[in-house]
Amino acid sequence: MMINVTFGLIVLGLVSIFGAHAQEERFTWICEGEEKTISCPSGQALHVLASRYGRKRRSGICTADMVTVPRECWVDTFDHVRQLCQDRQRCTILANNDINGDPCPDNPQDVPRTMRVEYRCQVPGGGGGEWERPNGRAFQVSNSLDILLAQETMTPGDYMIMRDGDWNDAAIVLTASGAEGAGNKIYLMSETDGGSVLRGRSSISVIGSHVEIRGLRFDGSGSNLRTGVTFEKGSRNGRLTNSAFTGWSRTDESKQHWVEIWGDDHVIDWNSFMGKEGLGQLVRVKCDANEPSSSGHLIAHNFFGPREVTLSADDGEGIQIGLQQCEFDNTSTIVEFNYFYQYDGEIESISVKASHNVIRYNTFEESASLVTLRHTDNTLVEGNYFLCREKSGCGGVRVMGRNHMILNNYMELERGTGGVRGGVSMHSGDNTSGSRRSADECIVERNVMVNCKNCLLIGSSDTDANYPTDNFYSRNVQQGFSSRAYLIRHRDSNGQIFIENIMHTGRIENQEEFGYGINQTDPRFVYDDTLGIYRPSVVSWTMTHPPRTRETTGARWL
Repeated sequence: MMINVTFGLIVLGLVSIFGAHAQEERFTWICEGEEKTISCPSGQALHVLASRYGRKRRSGICTADMVTVPRECWVDTFDHVRQLCQDRQRCTILANNDINGDPCPDNPQDVPRTMRVEYRCQVPGGGGGEWERPNGRAFQVSNSLDILLAQETMTPGDYMIMRDGDWNDAAIVLTASGAEGAGNKIYLMSETDGGSVLRGRSSISVIGSHVEIRGLRFDGSGSNLRTGVTFEKGSRNGRLTNSAFTGWSRTDESKQHWVEIWGDDHVIDWNSFMGKEGLGQLVRVKCDANEPSSSGHLIAHNFFGPREVTLSADDGEGIQIGLQQCEFDNTSTIVEFNYFYQYDGEIESISVKASHNVIRYNTFEESASLVTLRHTDNTLVEGNYFLCREKSGCGGVRVMGRNHMILNNYMELERGTGGVRGGVSMHSGDNTSGSRRSADECIVERNVMVNCKNCLLIGSSDTDANYPTDNFYSRNVQQGFSSRAYLIRHRDSNGQIFIENIMHTGRIENQEEFGYGINQTDPRFVYDDTLGIYRPSVVSWTMTHPPRTRETTGARWL
């Protein structure tokens, strides 16, 4: 057996190259009646992501022992903390009822409330939820013709302010181009965040480069257009940010995609996608088999809200990267820090159909769908949370293709169904281009699965001829929900190497075939009140970033 160690080095290089996109997120707890100072290094400023004050139902923070109160109760303190701390090098925060109000009037008086503040340090004006100030002139625009005419005289740094109110059937085309450097893009923004509402057959087409769309809202049914926002072929360095799609849908049953991305190096961040009806992806990275694929995109900090399963149980992905005919193209797209809540559109919440991508630090909560590596090689899936809450059909990662790394993901109360939905599902395939290929030469390492039903499935899809081969499973921790759970479900252990895995409570098919690679020691999970997850106490395992929530993702005004 030959595990592709070279790929591990390639992925590490890929992560370091892409690292500029990701900024370290921090959080702190402040006990009731106390104050705490948070600060950033010289040259950086605080950017507040979220803040709340109250009580978890079960907590050991600010108390000597773990205590339980009648109910969980919180009040949002984001605006207050942001006013205190935003863009400052340091600030001091006081947590008490006088300032924040009492969210828990029935809380026992001897149990202190706590404040949780999430923030990051960044260079002022550096994006990622902090929106740079344009350097140029302002153009007031009231319709799509105004926008077209304004661009005839615009130069880098200029910005258009769309009047608040409804924009019905507005076909907006952005042809102007900005330049590199903070404040030098061409900007299209709402008069007030969320105040410009695009309805009906409205659309935005971005042809130019270095163009930023900010603070807009697509709302309501009645649009029979195929796409809402399109970054066209040849465009570069665009951004859609702090915007929302809320129920913007077709009236017929044809496909409709909300955001479609061609070109290179576009950013889709801090947006909310909610209320999609009918067929179509929410965010779609496009490719053309006859041309170089678009690449270098970042999809981050977005909220993907509840979505019911589509009529065909297909064409309902939240994010799709690439197409089947581009499966070997390098799209180098990062998907990180997004939050999917009750996203049930189809089996694939994220569908990867091109190669060399990174899916990391996202949270999937109560979503009957999985991250699916469908037509792809060399993709990294790392540090994601899958919080299933015992929801039927909810799982983690489906794997097809070669040389993937599935690292350090957390899965809790997985309840996969149908033989292909589980914590990690390694597929069989027929290994012809354009078809589902078997999962080969992959590394599955340091994943934690708590109270899972189908923890690890090997050879999912029994009808395919080629069984997964040359896969390496190391230091995973898996605990079944009962003795009926499948810790490992497989047809053939040949081509699978297991080293230092801990598996407890549940069934392992043909366990004798795995030798010493499985230790059936109780992982002795302990509750981490800071992150709200269970950690195994018998091994060292690190997850440094908290799960995403509605408060820490999506349009900041919604």
